[in-house]
Amino acid sequence: MILCVGGQGRKVGKTSLVTALIRALPGAAWTAVKISPHTHAATPGGGPVVREQARADSTDSGRFLAAGAARAYLIEAEGDALSQVMPALGAICGSAENLIVESSSLAAWIRPDLYLMVVDPAAGDWKPAARARAEAADAFVLVDRGPAAGDPGLPPSKPCFPGRAPGSLSPER
Repeated sequence: MILCVGGQGRKVGKTSLVTALIRALPGAAWTAVKISPHTHAATPGGGPVVREQARADSTDSGRFLAAGAARAYLIEAEGDALSQVMPALGAICGSAENLIVESSSLAAWIRPDLYLMVVDPAAGDWKPAARARAEAADAFVLVDRGPAAGDPGLPPSKPCFPGRAPGSLSPER
């Protein structure tokens, strides 16, 4: 199974949702992948990076391991560089019992078995690429900010589940 979690932009709760799903379904033996459209550190040659997370820590991929993922990876690929890491992602997918990917951009490349989008009306505008992929989402997780949050403008034909704001989640175990 390939489950993809995207969102309208940064800091809307994608990592929180991925870790909650990993914790809720421990028998899935998840291989978790964070795909970042920007680099977190200088890389030799400036190209995309695929790196396996070795230990649980405060990074997003480290949080996946702390939540119970069997393996976790960080893929850093700016702009069109995602195409360059597709062979590596294919190898990761081929060795995984179940794959959960945090990425808004991957849905443009593959059709996961389930594609969830996290939407937080208080987070502001959507990234244009995320808005373009909203129709491809199977369901939305709407961060509950109360009735004053406003209408997020989601397609009415898609299921929408309530979610908690990332800062309101209990500490991870």
